[in-house]
Amino acid sequence: MSSALKDHRFSPASLTIPAGQKVQVTVKNEMASAAEFESDDFDREKVVAANDSINVFIGPLKAGTYHYFDDFHHESTGVIVAR
Repeated sequence: MSSALKDHRFSPASLTIPAGQKVQVTVKNEMASAAEFESDDFDREKVVAANDSINVFIGPLKAGTYHYFDDFHHESTGVIVAR
């Protein structure tokens, strides 16, 4: 599963993962400046260098909606839906 950051937006802005399972998400930063993948909902915080990518392990999560954001660019937000 993957998400990209471009023009200060996550694409796709919503990711659906299976509830109760650990999932690896690749976050690719396609911008010329660093970004940060952060979530208070599932306690993750990782910097993504400009034009680079990282792998983030998420879960296992209970069914629900969890928010994440780029702490360097607050307009960049997304959600993970665990089903």
